[in-house]
Amino acid sequence: MERTFDELVSFIGSDIADPTGPSAEKPPKSAKHVVTTSWSWSPAHSRLSEYRISADKGRETWNLFESSYDHDSGKRISSRVATGSPYRGVDAKKAAYLLLRVTWQAEVDLWDFDPAGFEINQSGLLTEADTLDLVQDIGLYPVSKTLC
Repeated sequence: MERTFDELVSFIGSDIADPTGPSAEKPPKSAKHVVTTSWSWSPAHSRLSEYRISADKGRETWNLFESSYDHDSGKRISSRVATGSPYRGVDAKKAAYLLLRVTWQAEVDLWDFDPAGFEINQSGLLTEADTLDLVQDIGLYPVSKTLC
């Protein structure tokens, strides 16, 4: 039987997930690439997000980080967007899927998020098919599937 998380927390809408706030965290250098996606919902509004996953130092939780570029400064900004525990018994791919799912679901719930123009720019732990399954799983329907 495949293990899953006992606790799964999204930080979307909190100070922790605000990449410009004082609680923002960068992913460790050892974090594994999950997927890079982009959305465009108008000619002047777009988003490119790179997701990375890693365990905490004590190997008790999995953490998902989102990195993007600040449009004003051009600097790379990051934050931790979700955490799941326990670490043990949940492989990285399963953890990545579950953490990204809870993150995107929170965005849908909090901000009535509609990812018109969704694209998969680069696969990582999650393949194109995995990411499209996740998007369908939460009721989002991507417009295109572009891999770099």
